[in-house]
Amino acid sequence: MKGQEIKRRITGAEETVKITGAMQLVAASKMARAQSKTESSRSFVHEIKTIITMLGPLDKFALCKVKNPKAKKVCIVITSDKGLCGDYNHKVLEYADEEIKKNGYVEIYAIGHYCREHFHKKKMAVSNAFVYLMHEPFVDDAMKVTESITKDFLNGKTSQVDIIYTYVEEGYTSKKHLVTKTLLPIETPSQQLEKPLVESKEEIDKILYNYIWSRIYFALSSSSLALNNDRMVAMQTATNNGKELKQRLNTQYNKIRQESITNDLIDATIAKQGRNI
Repeated sequence: MKGQEIKRRITGAEETVKITGAMQLVAASKMARAQSKTESSRSFVHEIKTIITMLGPLDKFALCKVKNPKAKKVCIVITSDKGLCGDYNHKVLEYADEEIKKNGYVEIYAIGHYCREHFHKKKMAVSNAFVYLMHEPFVDDAMKVTESITKDFLNGKTSQVDIIYTYVEEGYTSKKHLVTKTLLPIETPSQQLEKPLVESKEEIDKILYNYIWSRIYFALSSSSLALNNDRMVAMQTATNNGKELKQRLNTQYNKIRQESITNDLIDATIAKQGRNI
């Protein structure tokens, strides 16, 4: 390899390291915000779940009973919109494929570009696709998804709605695993109060709806935390590899440059001796 070509590769490695280093910092920043959202939404879900146990019998409420038992089972699958995050998307989609075979889902609510494209290629029905939510999830994003799934469930188009996402354990960012949870119908609490905390049907319907979107928001936040953690690690690895490559190329370039200088000195010495003769 010629010196000029090595020099170009060194410049390319330097530029790559700058990009991956910047992406690593961005991912770390997003991860910090996602962690805050995950922990706050985790607490909210816990609190509203506690309230649900105080509402008394819920079997008569629309979100807690199946309107059409023969309707299809669907699943929400959460991936990212972009790559450069290690094997995050691959793991989610591999897990989702296994869950689809096991549970018999016939339709997907896709969250993320990778999810939508994956199931389009597999010729599987994708009823709704929500993209660019994982850039930084907000409550409004969770409400849009909630509105879509509850509408189909209440109209009898679906009999069960599950969600697949990456669950991050409380207080950790590296301890995570994929889970499948049922959103609809809402599971009726085993323990019920004789005198419900809330008696208004409208208020209970509102609480149940908020319970659904809070769980979806937690799933989005937790998945975003796991995604940005994987992206930060991937970019850190890429940065380290780029620095190692640059060091090897510099060593190789210096060796070639030294050989060139040595050869020039030898040629100059031989020419001088020839003149002396």
